[in-house]
Amino acid sequence: NEFRQSLRSLAVGGAPKFQDKIRRDIELILEKGISSFEDMISLLQNDSTSIEVRSIIYWLLGRIHDDRALPVLVESFDKESVDDLIWEIAKSLSIIASSAASQSIISTSVESPSSAKRAAAAYILGRLSGRAVSDTLLRILKNPDEDEVVRGHAAESLGALRNKRALDVLIDA
Repeated sequence: NEFRQSLRSLAVGGAPKFQDKIRRDIELILEKGISSFEDMISLLQNDSTSIEVRSIIYWLLGRIHDDRALPVLVESFDKESVDDLIWEIAKSLSIIASSAASQSIISTSVESPSSAKRAAAAYILGRLSGRAVSDTLLRILKNPDEDEVVRGHAAESLGALRNKRALDVLIDA
């Protein structure tokens, strides 16, 4: 099947030192009977799917070049509560980040009760652009009550965006 072959080809394009792990991870997913994007999403939504398998699926969603992955990742980012999975989603979102996701990510970065989720959101925002993104990251960085890890990711993201307005705040941080 073409979908299964496209997943297997991801290992070939990966860094040589990670190719074996990527191959094993993809084979684990394929052993679950995955033969389409829809199958992957169904497995992801199944409550009995292990964290390991969900993590692999989130990783794959950032790399399969399918437009349907973005809304799935954004929705999953909002709902997910396992820190390791939140970060796997964040890494994939940072690869396929688009302005379409920015409002949801901005909201999460400010409103989530989870500091891990706020930190991951700040990380993702560094791969987006726009005044609202920069303003949000500046607000996070200036907030002395914010978790230091969250503020650290906000600072890193502002640096990645090369936002000149952030320069004084970054120096003071």
